[in-house]
Amino acid sequence: MTASGQQTTKRRPFDWTNKPQLTSEQQKLLHLHKKLDNAPTDPAKRQALKEEIERLATKLGSITVRPARPGELIVSHVGQTGQASIYNPSEANLAFTVAIKGDEEWMGSRKGSIGRETYLPPKSALSVTNLYWTTSRMTDRN
Repeated sequence: MTASGQQTTKRRPFDWTNKPQLTSEQQKLLHLHKKLDNAPTDPAKRQALKEEIERLATKLGSITVRPARPGELIVSHVGQTGQASIYNPSEANLAFTVAIKGDEEWMGSRKGSIGRETYLPPKSALSVTNLYWTTSRMTDRN
């Protein structure tokens, strides 16, 4: 319990192998958010996208998800070990992309790191080894 009398819930951190997986409807919702971010300034088209987002978010209920904004998630590194923890301090399910060193695939004649999209429920963390990059940009706390 906090000093203000609110109940706190301590969640066990997810590790890379059991990270939350996005459902197809959550992926569609994220796609709609990105579409809205890049939408033309036509108010009618923007309003239609907002309404579609709202309908799908209502349908998803407690598992609705939105993209994390820059600085919204917190990453903490454990010394020089390559171990890091990504924490969601918000009250929302936040989606982001994370890449791990060594998680690579050939793309034509080049090898590239692969970003895996995931999300974190409110007040939860993801523990990763060999963190390479993330989107959106995260607040770095060491």
